[in-house]
Amino acid sequence: MTRYVRLISRVWEDGESFDADPETPDYVVDDDLICETDEWSSGVIKAAEALHDRGCTELSCMPGFHPDLWYSDPDGSFVDDYRTGRRRENSGHLYGFSELEQWQVWQLLTGEILVT
Repeated sequence: MTRYVRLISRVWEDGESFDADPETPDYVVDDDLICETDEWSSGVIKAAEALHDRGCTELSCMPGFHPDLWYSDPDGSFVDDYRTGRRRENSGHLYGFSELEQWQVWQLLTGEILVT
């Protein structure tokens, strides 16, 4: 099975559409980033970097690690275009990763060591 990170951005084109209905974005952008091991990096490191680069570092559940958790931006939605007031809310979801690999991604993002 291919391992990948699905990076999802919910987007509201202006502040008025967000204020009117913050639960329903104007559109959604999905990007799937394949995270297979190659001669330069492991799939786990690629996944952690993709999540971190998109700002998805907050766990979907607390405290600690749980299989199949997902990551979001700790700031929630944020304005990414001050001219138009466009808002964006990012999240990242792991697919095809074993429980051990998910735990390794969690460790890289949180810096926590989990003793089992």
